[in-house]
Amino acid sequence: MSAVDFARLAEALADFDTGYLITVGQDGRPHTVVVDTVLRDNVFHVGEVGSHTLDNLGVHDVVSLLWPPREPGGYALMVDGRAEAGDQLRVVPIKALLHRRAAPGSPAAESGCLHDCVVFKASPGVAANVTSSVGPEYGIRARNVRRPHARQAWRGRGPRSPQGDPTLLH
Repeated sequence: MSAVDFARLAEALADFDTGYLITVGQDGRPHTVVVDTVLRDNVFHVGEVGSHTLDNLGVHDVVSLLWPPREPGGYALMVDGRAEAGDQLRVVPIKALLHRRAAPGSPAAESGCLHDCVVFKASPGVAANVTSSVGPEYGIRARNVRRPHARQAWRGRGPRSPQGDPTLLH
């Protein structure tokens, strides 16, 4: 069971448009691509991705999804997750939050925090694995081109990141 409150995540997701998938290569460099995702059954369905992204996923399966704020000072939506292999890339959320710089004089700034965050964490004793009400109308498949030769490395032939706690945003 995930610790993410999927009902609140789905509600927030409706306020965002274009998202970005961020992966990390073997050399530690980030790689960012534009994606159109669908949150269905508590999993982000990303669709097809390019060869560079697939190469990175063969090394590190922990990824981030980012939706920037619509206006200055607004919240960005950040989701850390674990990528899953298959014909279409899927991301299982590990952590999700709204994030922005704390405004001077705000409660967050007054408490000494630099950032104003809203973490979508499931309440204790409440099942977090609730089917999302967000359907295909909130996204389409990613725009990138599939590269079959790179996908073969992603299907278990390439090195995998060690299991354990991933380093997450925030």
